[in-house]
Amino acid sequence: MRSVGEWSLGVARSFGASRAMMLVALTGVLGGCVPTHELRPILREREVGSDFVFASAEERNLHPSRCFYEVSERSFGRLPRIMLEPRLRVEMTDNLDLNDATADTESKALTRLRIRIDSGRWHEHVNYRVDLQDSQHVFADASDERDSLDVRLAYAVFRPRRAVWGLRVGRTDLDFGSGTLLGADWHDNLDRSFDGVRLTIADSWSRLEPRPWRWRLDAFVAKPVVVGGGLNDTHEDTTIAGLYYGDRRAFPVRAEGIVVVTASDQHDFTGELGDTGDEVLVTLGGTVAADRFGRARGVSASAEAAVQFGHRASDEHLAFMFSADGSYVFPTPWQVRLRAGASFASGDDDPLDGRSGTFRPPFPGDLRAKLGLLELVGLSNVFAAGVGISFGPLADFRVGADLRWLGVAEVAAGYVGPEGTPVALLGNRLGRELDVSGRYRFETLSGKDVWVEGGYAVFEPGAGMPSGTGTVQGLYLQTSFRF
Repeated sequence: MRSVGEWSLGVARSFGASRAMMLVALTGVLGGCVPTHELRPILREREVGSDFVFASAEERNLHPSRCFYEVSERSFGRLPRIMLEPRLRVEMTDNLDLNDATADTESKALTRLRIRIDSGRWHEHVNYRVDLQDSQHVFADASDERDSLDVRLAYAVFRPRRAVWGLRVGRTDLDFGSGTLLGADWHDNLDRSFDGVRLTIADSWSRLEPRPWRWRLDAFVAKPVVVGGGLNDTHEDTTIAGLYYGDRRAFPVRAEGIVVVTASDQHDFTGELGDTGDEVLVTLGGTVAADRFGRARGVSASAEAAVQFGHRASDEHLAFMFSADGSYVFPTPWQVRLRAGASFASGDDDPLDGRSGTFRPPFPGDLRAKLGLLELVGLSNVFAAGVGISFGPLADFRVGADLRWLGVAEVAAGYVGPEGTPVALLGNRLGRELDVSGRYRFETLSGKDVWVEGGYAVFEPGAGMPSGTGTVQGLYLQTSFRF
């Protein structure tokens, strides 16, 4: 007897995925997929605190929407498919240099157009994907905005039919798990890419990615790309290699582990004692999380920790990081969600003893949901704690607010502001930040998705900041399309 998923897949092959989607969503309740009322928000976005970002393939896999992925991937035709993703963002910031004596108000308008070319079912064993990206600024007071017309992604996936492994070669992204150590920065107008090779072994595959999977193992080696525009890209003087393992067989609990090795190609790094040499850091990270468990299935929680060791010139390096958060969604029409979380990353308590202790995340993704919309701190020499609330008065609209307390782990390690200016701290407490953000999704008459999101943030300096720091404010509004 055919399973519900197989029956739905047969309908999709006969009539097309768009006509079968209602049947898939309906029968998914019986077949173990996401219920109908949860399908749309899960597929199109994720919520972390009150911050909303596009969901990567990795993040979408956190949800058991097996039927959807089988239909959507296998419904590809043999001809290449082209997708357009234009985006417009307007930003305004005040006093971002943390000096109230200067008139530092900046505004910018940034555009980004991505043209995605997907191979479809081009070949039985080989598929490819190419992303062309045009990033421009319409106007910007800041001088560090870069314009670029570039090949963001260009890779091929080699995978024999029914094989459990696949080999990806070319320019790709490295986005694993939560993205805290190695992820994509969706907010950045350029984003990040790597040139390299990735081998993936998983229990279930689509054409380009393991999807949906219960376990997977990835091994990769690559070099970060420095965007130069067109074919003028170069590479950072760093080589990255590592392993990632994810396991979701004990649903709703998931476990992940990652090993990342970063090594500098040059021997001109200066240590604390003045000598020069290379830098080699090994980062071991692990995550345990559970989504939507408990009697009301409204509790979610996660904990992530990492230890980092190696050397920087002759300096011995040892650092660590920890992050945890939890939330509860009330079973009400507005889906009110309460959240609390904290993050800590070690700092160097003595910058002249020949031992390095500041945690340095390899290539983190978008951390605004953990550390604030203003991005006043990163995941180095920091402690942050926050509480938040969000709710959805409409089916495709959510709004929320987060209050965060920010500080440094070690005053001796110093603090550098978001514009690269060192700040002479008086203590550990940097201050508190209030973020308010929201997102609305709607469909055009032609059935295309449009996202409108925005946020406002205000930072009040604390006792550890020098006098004259002043209040920092930021505002952004962004519109995104996908068709």
